[in-house]
Amino acid sequence: MIELKGPFLSFLLAVFMFPLAPLVHVALMRFFKHKQQPFGFLVGGCTVYGFIWLGANLFANGFSATFWEEMIAGFSTILFFSLGYGEVFSMVCRGFSLRILIDTYLKGPLTLDQVSSNYGDGRGVDWMMKKRISNIETLGLVKWAGPWLVAASNRALLFGKFGLWFKRIFKLGPGG
Repeated sequence: MIELKGPFLSFLLAVFMFPLAPLVHVALMRFFKHKQQPFGFLVGGCTVYGFIWLGANLFANGFSATFWEEMIAGFSTILFFSLGYGEVFSMVCRGFSLRILIDTYLKGPLTLDQVSSNYGDGRGVDWMMKKRISNIETLGLVKWAGPWLVAASNRALLFGKFGLWFKRIFKLGPGG
């Protein structure tokens, strides 16, 4: 028989308490409607989930001999679920293909030119490219050298090499 104590209980608490993260995230977004910080609220929701788990775990397990194992079991589960939720939320907010599907649903059948010009509520694909480049430029990964976009640092080159290595390991194609 499995005893519900220690690291296993910490893991189960983290799994079953996960709905707190999206609930708090949505509550924060609705309460602070005037602020447009969906990813900040996501981090806030996941942080609240982590602290509530910590309190529940300390209440259930106390400071036992397996305290550090409980922390590792719980926080690694929380991190796993939080990163997964963040990725799903990111895809819904920023997914290129999903946006094309939404535009097609809202506007009916579209030609390729209409898809390009209507993308992102009529801002177009060029707007999206400029926005994405601006974001990685702000991170110091790329810069403009005249008409050319170039890697801005050794760190950027390292990220590029890591990306190629990652795609090669997982046999991913050249896309996004």
